[in-house]
Amino acid sequence: MARRGVLPVLPRGARPAALPDLHGDAHEPPPPAPAARGQTGDPHGTVRDRLTRSARRGGFLALTVKVHRLPGAAEHGQDWQTVLRADAASSPGRVKPGLATFVRAVWQRVEEHLTARCAASRTALFLHDAGLVARYWDEGGRILLVRLQSAARRPAQDPHGLWLLCPVEARIQVPHLNGRIVEAVPGDGELAYLDGAFLSSQASA
Repeated sequence: MARRGVLPVLPRGARPAALPDLHGDAHEPPPPAPAARGQTGDPHGTVRDRLTRSARRGGFLALTVKVHRLPGAAEHGQDWQTVLRADAASSPGRVKPGLATFVRAVWQRVEEHLTARCAASRTALFLHDAGLVARYWDEGGRILLVRLQSAARRPAQDPHGLWLLCPVEARIQVPHLNGRIVEAVPGDGELAYLDGAFLSSQASA
């Protein structure tokens, strides 16, 4: 079930500039100086400040971005078909019993692995290609996501933070993974939209 770069780990305070490298490894650049909201001369000061504060305080953050902005978006459909061939006899909500049992066991191991990695340095997880969570939503994917969200929202638990990239068709869409709604509280700083101009500015930084 594993895919390259699915669950990278970002150190506490990691710079949001790591975001455009969606299929690369985790980065460890120095944390940026926080930008004041509406800071003159920085058109992205608001979103930059939100990301910086989220990295420092921890908690859950859903990052929405238009799907065509993602690297590899054009060939993503074909890559996904390759994955689907492995479970062609099943479909979301109608997964074969044997495969469902296997998937639940894998999610448990994934959770244990992530928890172990986060315990030592209080890291923040950045899930940027989490389509399999939605694919096997009822077979443990939702439970895994909810547990990670709950832990990130509690200062005494690990991971310190959880960032989840949610491709959307329009800015006003609620965060979701392949149609599965992701719980996020906008008024509590749990939602940020990354527009094309911001992504371009980070890629060239």
